[in-house]
Amino acid sequence: MTEAQDPPSPTPEDAELAGLVEMVRVAVGEADPLAAALLGAPLELPNPGEAPEAAALVRLGELAGDLDQLGVRADPDDELDRLAMMYGLRRAVAAARPYDPAGPALLERHLQLRLLRVLDHPADGLLSLVELIEAGPRLLLQSRRAPGRGSGPAGQLALESARRMPTLLDACAGAAREAEMRLRSRAEASLGALLQACAEESGWLLQEYLPAAPRVAQPGWLDPEWAGLGISLAALEAAAEAALAASVAELNGPLPPESGAVESEPADLDDVKEAWEAAAQVSARQWLAPPAEGAVALAAPPWLAPLLPPISLWQPGPRSPTPLHLLVANPGRAELPSLAGEVYEADFLPAAFQRAEVRMPRLLLPSPELQQGWRAHVRAHGAGPANWSTEMAWRAALALAAVAMTRGQATVDDAAGLIAAEAGLADDQALLQAMTVALRPLPALSFLAGVAAVTRALASGSPARLLAAGPLPGAAIATWA
Repeated sequence: MTEAQDPPSPTPEDAELAGLVEMVRVAVGEADPLAAALLGAPLELPNPGEAPEAAALVRLGELAGDLDQLGVRADPDDELDRLAMMYGLRRAVAAARPYDPAGPALLERHLQLRLLRVLDHPADGLLSLVELIEAGPRLLLQSRRAPGRGSGPAGQLALESARRMPTLLDACAGAAREAEMRLRSRAEASLGALLQACAEESGWLLQEYLPAAPRVAQPGWLDPEWAGLGISLAALEAAAEAALAASVAELNGPLPPESGAVESEPADLDDVKEAWEAAAQVSARQWLAPPAEGAVALAAPPWLAPLLPPISLWQPGPRSPTPLHLLVANPGRAELPSLAGEVYEADFLPAAFQRAEVRMPRLLLPSPELQQGWRAHVRAHGAGPANWSTEMAWRAALALAAVAMTRGQATVDDAAGLIAAEAGLADDQALLQAMTVALRPLPALSFLAGVAAVTRALASGSPARLLAAGPLPGAAIATWA
């Protein structure tokens, strides 16, 4: 099912667009060092101060306007590059909430990436990890915002992130034990201070921020067509209602026959490799020839395993020479076929094609629609465990909650009740998800937008060609198709 194609140019042929690509690359690197690091830049510490963040948002907004004014490009690939960057910039600016406390979540993201980088580059990775641990207390203080300008839901989400921090710092301590003595001593001396700073952050959120913050969040921004989802809000609402109804009908249908006792013995690395090869063969028959690049199976170290699912894909970056890793963290042998199939088809295939073929402009601000729509496509066709209806019910409930809260038709508590009832989540989990959707409703709609865009695209093109196009927004996928 593959199609012969010439190797793509990494950057636009159009001189004006190429100049804007470089400006966007620099601006994104300044706004988000993690995004820049995944594209090959040095991994630097963030600057979460309010003034730098405001300046970065202004610059990103200006570049989005420049790309809009540039107009449609004659070359189809150049035009896809322009759309990918323009919509990505619009989303980044519109979704920003500069008055919300973001320190715990910011620190969490940076720690997670550095822990994974230790696997491939132990010396440099450990040094970068220790430098972040040392800077952590300062980053938390710089990220605080005046309580009266944010919202209670934002404070609650920051508090949940701070409460997860001890588990993450335990992993950091485990990684540091593998460092040479000088770095190990620096890490051990700083971990206690960072743990104390996280406790103080939780106290500040509970005692100062939350009591003074508005209980109701200002509705997050939501304009799917302006943001390039490629579908209207009314159509998304209808798609969510239809998906929810179909999922509920399937969940209420007859149960599958019992298959006997589930084997619970643990799988070893050889078992995982065998299941991975079997998944590759199934995928090649059903979808497309395997990509040139494979994934290296690696047992997750004990200090990292508690943070990971049983099998997961670690991509060091779409332009990294380091191979893709299949991280193995104590899976059971009985679940291997479904786990390996899901990770291979839903995660590995898009990542492998992205590394091999996708043009750089589309990676600067990657949109999730193609990845999410592809995931829905392969799950609906049998990849992974047999709980696809449950996941779709949850996705549809999130989308309906986003629409209702943005229109002022539901409170956060109302949305939490909807999510709990339709997705079967515990009340506390549903409330956290409703808070997240209230602050950032657009991501709740991107999954269904991706499903629609990928379904249309696959009606006229092969999976290989679609995945090679890259992480495009829904409107660009429609243009591609």
